[in-house]
Amino acid sequence: MAQKRTLRDKVASLLELPGDVLLNSSRITLVGAKELWIENHRGLHEYTTDRVVLAVPEGRLTITGDALNIGAISPDQLTLMGSIRTILYSD
Repeated sequence: MAQKRTLRDKVASLLELPGDVLLNSSRITLVGAKELWIENHRGLHEYTTDRVVLAVPEGRLTITGDALNIGAISPDQLTLMGSIRTILYSD
């Protein structure tokens, strides 16, 4: 079943803009398995050395791994360092 395209989807496509710019989506960049950049997050819900949970516009983002630590954090961007095992989206 095809999803209904919203006006934002159409505008982003027409203007050839990245989806995260107009669609209020998070952008995740994984560098190897040692560094993760999350842009457009909505806050930190849980932080341990083996699990990090963030609020993102799409729901929640759970990252698991070993020796996880926050390299940098700002109101909308977070850099996570360590041995990253899994990245999971949930509602």
